[in-house]
Amino acid sequence: GGLLSRRHRDEGSLLTIDLMLADVAGLRGGVFHTLGADGLAAHAFERGDATFFLSQKMHSVSRLDAGERRVLVLELWEGGENHAPSRDEPHRWEGDWREDLQPADSVQAPRV
Repeated sequence: GGLLSRRHRDEGSLLTIDLMLADVAGLRGGVFHTLGADGLAAHAFERGDATFFLSQKMHSVSRLDAGERRVLVLELWEGGENHAPSRDEPHRWEGDWREDLQPADSVQAPRV
């Protein structure tokens, strides 16, 4: 696994926060990188460390060859709550999902 595209961006959000949950001692690979004017930069990431970056910053994760890499990723957005069921950008912004969305007060609890 990995996020191999070196030009990946978190589209639409303002700030991304990555929190390392795993003990990295057993990992081989899975290194977090950012791409900037000076090229590709690797960032050390220990359990409990968080990295904050502008969501538009290009970033990637190298292939994980051994171990289990667990990271909590949070994206902070501007504006109201997003009810879209997908991170797919055209799906989110075109709003075709809105027709299926019911107001919270009209949703009925399932019968058990």
